[in-house]
Amino acid sequence: MDKAVIEGRADYSDVAIDVLEQDILDVSPFLLDLLLQDKTTGENIVWACDDYIGYGSAYAAGKQIFFNIFKSGSLTSLSQFDSACR
Repeated sequence: MDKAVIEGRADYSDVAIDVLEQDILDVSPFLLDLLLQDKTTGENIVWACDDYIGYGSAYAAGKQIFFNIFKSGSLTSLSQFDSACR
């Protein structure tokens, strides 16, 4: 793969990365909590679609995502909604 350098940074936009949320949660709930934070607002990122509202109202579009949803087993992975919410 060729690296295109833009403004001194390598461009890896064509590289797919699979983030395993459960692995992050197992290692550090604090780290997963940081990753779910929107650094602009200071609140957690929000669900972008209603595709998983069947799991409960906490999964409605616009609701914040909290790491405890992974612990509860309601939703086992963010990858479950990844393709539906693009």
